[in-house]
Amino acid sequence: MLAGFAYTALHGKSMESTYRVPDGLVLGGAFMDRFLPVPVQDGLETDVWGAPNVVPRDAHNGIEDAEYSYWGGNMIHGDDGKEHLFVCRWPEDHPKGHHIWWDSEVVHCTSDQPIGPFEVVEVIGKGHNPEIYQTQDGSYVIGIIGGAYRSKSLSGPWERFDVVHDSFPAKGRIILVNKTYVRQADGSVLMMTKRGQVYVSQDGMAQFKQVTHDPVYPPVESARFEDPVIWKDEVQYHLVVNDWYGRTAFYMRSPDGVHWKWAPGKAYDPSIMQHVGGTHEAWYKFERPKVRQDPYGRVTHMNFAVIDVPKDDDKGSDNHSSKHVVIPLTVARRLVILNKKAITPETQAIRVKLLAEEGFDPHTDIDLQSLRFGAPEQVNFGKGCAVTDAKPHGSDLIVTFAGKGNGLTEDNFTAKLIGRTHKGSLLFGYARLPESAADFTGNWALVMPNGQAGWLSFAQENRETTGQLWTVGSPKALTALTHDGSMLQFKRRCALGKPDYAGGPPTGKKLLVQTHATIHGESICLTMECPMPDGTFDNVSFEGKRMPPLPPKPDLNKIQWGDRINLFNGHDLTGWRLTNAHQLNGWKAINGELVNTTPKLSFDPYSHYGNLRTDRKFMDFNLHIEFNVPPGGNSGVYLRGVYEAQVVDRDSRMQGIQGVGAIFGRIVPTENAGKPGGQWQVYDVTLVDRHVTVVLNGKTVIDNQPIAGCTNGAIQADETIPGPLYLQGDHTAVRYRNIVLRPVKKD
Repeated sequence: MLAGFAYTALHGKSMESTYRVPDGLVLGGAFMDRFLPVPVQDGLETDVWGAPNVVPRDAHNGIEDAEYSYWGGNMIHGDDGKEHLFVCRWPEDHPKGHHIWWDSEVVHCTSDQPIGPFEVVEVIGKGHNPEIYQTQDGSYVIGIIGGAYRSKSLSGPWERFDVVHDSFPAKGRIILVNKTYVRQADGSVLMMTKRGQVYVSQDGMAQFKQVTHDPVYPPVESARFEDPVIWKDEVQYHLVVNDWYGRTAFYMRSPDGVHWKWAPGKAYDPSIMQHVGGTHEAWYKFERPKVRQDPYGRVTHMNFAVIDVPKDDDKGSDNHSSKHVVIPLTVARRLVILNKKAITPETQAIRVKLLAEEGFDPHTDIDLQSLRFGAPEQVNFGKGCAVTDAKPHGSDLIVTFAGKGNGLTEDNFTAKLIGRTHKGSLLFGYARLPESAADFTGNWALVMPNGQAGWLSFAQENRETTGQLWTVGSPKALTALTHDGSMLQFKRRCALGKPDYAGGPPTGKKLLVQTHATIHGESICLTMECPMPDGTFDNVSFEGKRMPPLPPKPDLNKIQWGDRINLFNGHDLTGWRLTNAHQLNGWKAINGELVNTTPKLSFDPYSHYGNLRTDRKFMDFNLHIEFNVPPGGNSGVYLRGVYEAQVVDRDSRMQGIQGVGAIFGRIVPTENAGKPGGQWQVYDVTLVDRHVTVVLNGKTVIDNQPIAGCTNGAIQADETIPGPLYLQGDHTAVRYRNIVLRPVKKD
């Protein structure tokens, strides 16, 4: 009771933190060391609002203006190449000044670059302390105090809805504000509250169920914690939590988002906003920390709400206000431990691969003698393992460390690297520790190096691991497959040269390419060792995620259907686009038909001509579509961009699992119910919970059967997210009409 009273009485006030950074912490040991000088975009300005401590400043960083006070918010990089920021604001001239925050509105802003300037493009609605995240089905959710907004697109429209929280019984009031979210590998969404309690929702929209009772925050005396931000990369979970009373913050790490370890040092304090050239914007407070992430989940920038004076001193129509700022960070380097067995104090050597990427060449950019590797508790204080050897491995670098002094125990779930670049800048990264026997069995959805979808399937047969890879064409069996501890290796033949045309096949002779794979949680990291003409190897890395087991067969009698959606208007290609904009478009709307006019006659999966997809994405649905393929012709209807319902004529050379009525390569129809080429045929296809029913020309040829995985030629391999309908246009001419979809209604 007294503690709660003290918390309330102190709110809005502050003091200097009593926390003292431990002696011996090296550069890179604290999260705060990652902040970089902020580029000045269009000069420092003096004709701006604010106390002397923030003037002059770069008014083009983040978002600010004279009419509104901005607060909180985070950004997502959109498919349009822009940065999309969702932040709240209130009129600066309101008589209550900062204390009208509870009546703020959420706005959508965009910029061509992460640091801004951002411009408001849409008012979403009332709400405070927004945080946007994307759910497994591709929808977007903006969490706010007291509810949330959702939309199928970043551009809206947005619908407000209530969020249900299933909390543990509590004696006092449950504080469910200032929440932060992260989507997990299984599609569920983990949420943390202001008080540091963890909740989980299976879909990120319905009920959030509490899973921890006590706060996860570090035991810092006098700290008053709020404004947590959590995120996940390919290695681990991260947490930064703000101490509003001490005007500082702290950093923690976790293997699962539930069990957390405190890292020493500060995460930030008011000194972090230094500009290139040395100018310091000394904002009184940095609150509402949020992160911008790259495709690997690594943080590239942090977002903050900042205010120039104590909140009580920010009155309406005065010279004080708040804004949103963005600060770049040193990005962690990608590391893979090559040891196949668990690392112990007796381990003699630790081999670590530093992966090359754009802007980082491990062959030339590292001061090797500065590197230390091992348990974070050791490395953060300049201890850990030293380098004994380094050898190029294609574009990557394999560094060997003496095992002595690694400090790794059963309490560790990652190892850490700290060092310097050859220019003296900070270099750091984390790596998952090898497991005693990683389980690769099951199915993995991949994004291949060329951006195409891929599908890996591993199984155990007679105590041996077997595997298949599905991409384009027929599935390929993997050869020379070995599984030793945490690493799996295999070989496959593939061409590596650049295509002669957009959408064309790789050129050159097919070579036997060695690939090794490691598991990081529910993700798989693969590296291809591509032989080069000069005898060296160029390593190409790509990733995937484990697919969950097939759900039970759905009861289709209990399915509720949404409204009919006419996907083709009969007049033009509105709502459709090529899957590859660089290919030729042979598609036209002619007399109410969607016609592909390619002159190609072969079934070769590569073509100058492109496939056509819907702009919209769908999850589960019923599809009615009529098709007319010429004798010997070939096309396909890809459900959710993943599964192909084969489109050929009755007498095609392709029969059975490749014939009309089949889910190509996956499910054989019970009969050939097709018609001769040149006649109109009708598909009625129902896809629910990864089970499919196919009715061809009025006959059920597949009855609620499970689909084992994606089809070759899929544009995405992940079966757990929405996808477009796409029509194959890279084979032969074909005509479609009357394309109507009914989505499954969600509860």
